[in-house]
Amino acid sequence: MTKAGRPRAGRSGRSSSAARAHAKPLKQKGLSRSSGSSKRAVELVDPLVQAQLKLYEEAVLLLHQQKYQKAKQELEKVVTGPSKEFADRAQMHLRVVEQRNHDEPGPLG
Repeated sequence: MTKAGRPRAGRSGRSSSAARAHAKPLKQKGLSRSSGSSKRAVELVDPLVQAQLKLYEEAVLLLHQQKYQKAKQELEKVVTGPSKEFADRAQMHLRVVEQRNHDEPGPLG
């Protein structure tokens, strides 16, 4: 028997009403997220955003290949594109490129 004289039948200690109250905000939160994803879908239909995405993907591939100068040129084009999200990500990658350029030794060293 437990404290109050009730047998425990595998419950985690929370009452079912507490569990339902906890689950409700999650459902409401999920509904608000879906409105943001439709904006992204509309944004990707724009041919300028699609071109910006293609440039961004090419630049990331160049980064992985450690071709920093070419990647920098592509990323600078992405920054000027219409999608703020891609521009922000490109800015982050540009900072990485700058750091890599400062970390690498020059042709003499």
